[in-house]
Amino acid sequence: MRSEVLVEMAGGGGRSPTPTEDLVNSGWLYHVHDLSFKTLRDREHAVRSSLPHDPRTWSREDVHRWLHHVSEAHQLPRVFPERFLMNGKALCLMTLDMFVQRVPLGGKLLYKDFQLRLCNAMYA
Repeated sequence: MRSEVLVEMAGGGGRSPTPTEDLVNSGWLYHVHDLSFKTLRDREHAVRSSLPHDPRTWSREDVHRWLHHVSEAHQLPRVFPERFLMNGKALCLMTLDMFVQRVPLGGKLLYKDFQLRLCNAMYA
């Protein structure tokens, strides 16, 4: 009995594919994923080209541009720039807890993104 069930499952048992299986089999789902990844990649490139590579040299405007980009890219709730009235050097002095105090939903992500950019600038 068990081998019959396995054979039937492996062979498809004559059932028609579900709509989700149709999308995956047609490649449509992968195409949508590629488009969204390409869009994110393009946005990231635009922000990187508009921001100085080294976050330690960022002005207040650069910090606000970075906040806007990260919050949009990761669909965070609105980040109020008034909570970050500082330049890149001041951001370097902030701890994870300071980020989370300013942005409870997304502070960890902002901190991690900033630290990655800082490491890239220092060690690249």
